[in-house]
Amino acid sequence: MFACFQCQPQGYHSGTTCTQVGPDHPSWNAVVDNYVFIHNAFRNHLDYIIGLSSQQAKGTRAELEKWVSILQAHSSVEDELFMPALESRGFQVPEFIHEGHRRCEEACAKALENVPGPEAQSALLALKDALMQHLEEEEHNIMPAMVDKFSTEELWALDSLIVNPKLGYVDKDMLGKITFWWFGNITSGEGWQLMKNFSMAGSSGKLSRSHWKLLQSQIPVLKDKSLEDVAGDKLLPGEGPGADLISEAAIAAGSAGSATGATAEFRPKDASEAAQAVCRSCRGTGKDFMGKLCTCEAGDKIKQGHGKVEPEVASGASTLLASTSCSKEGLIIVFEQPGAKGPPTFIIFEDVKFGFTLGDVGVGCGCAPTRRATDIVVVKAVERGGQADRLGVKSGWRIKAICDREVIDVEQVQQHLDEFATKRLR
Repeated sequence: MFACFQCQPQGYHSGTTCTQVGPDHPSWNAVVDNYVFIHNAFRNHLDYIIGLSSQQAKGTRAELEKWVSILQAHSSVEDELFMPALESRGFQVPEFIHEGHRRCEEACAKALENVPGPEAQSALLALKDALMQHLEEEEHNIMPAMVDKFSTEELWALDSLIVNPKLGYVDKDMLGKITFWWFGNITSGEGWQLMKNFSMAGSSGKLSRSHWKLLQSQIPVLKDKSLEDVAGDKLLPGEGPGADLISEAAIAAGSAGSATGATAEFRPKDASEAAQAVCRSCRGTGKDFMGKLCTCEAGDKIKQGHGKVEPEVASGASTLLASTSCSKEGLIIVFEQPGAKGPPTFIIFEDVKFGFTLGDVGVGCGCAPTRRATDIVVVKAVERGGQADRLGVKSGWRIKAICDREVIDVEQVQQHLDEFATKRLR
């Protein structure tokens, strides 16, 4: 279940009832994906499965198996990485959190035993009861503890462990599967923020060697692995085995302060400062994905008439979107509907036969070898019965971005489509 945000049914779960931490917290973006957005995806997809079961639909079993596999990956990360790290900082994870994991695991097994079948609906409803209670308990207890015990950069570093190929929690195939599933089971507003957070994750979470060594020592399953494998590309540039930009004593002192409620923000130095200086809303372009001027220095330059500002991208920076949503498994295209208010429409294309043609507003069909640049790229025509038509794309829709890159002319869009097609043919 995924594709177009415009088709979301009423009653979709969104947001959180937790009042202890929210969007105004400086670490919000570093925890909201793992404790709000993915929780709502679990809630919404399970409701969809229950609806399928009530209609005795053939696809119910396959959807349930997909849901269970993603929940198991999520729970494994929490049990082996996040919970031990929290307890190392002086937070005692409540027993009801562990019990909640066990209840969900048992309810999943029961549902898999009974779907399809006469007891399918009751088993799925019992699973929903266990899930809803557990997710709310995590949001009210674990999420506030995470932002209290870890700095923002530490939270991003922990997040990077989930997709680290050397650790084996989420391999490439599962990563693509989770990404498409995730976008398809949350509201458009949360999907928009999730996309920006994916981009943000690429340049965040870089720690010194000493800092990574401390974090690794606090998570038992990581102790037998090399620090280089654990940190991956999140080790600060130039940080070889002999480097030690932050003393272990200073980090330990910061960790102790964090355990008592103080916030210990360890700022990276030297090469990483450039990455930190780039605005995370517009990534140095001066405009966000909606095309609005950013409030940062780059946005001010455009406002003052200095023209387009080239984005500053830290060398070696990578994004989760670059390895999933822009991979050969699928391509996210961000559309803006004429006259629509609110967030744009995200659609995931899996086939290279996109089923639409491009055009500039008032400038032909986009096929000419040379043409003037334009700030508006639109869908000129949609092939009846093609992929775009099936996903709900309409002629006249404006193409705002592809994956995490804003596009401003036909040639730029065509280049992204061609690159995706090339990857699929390899």
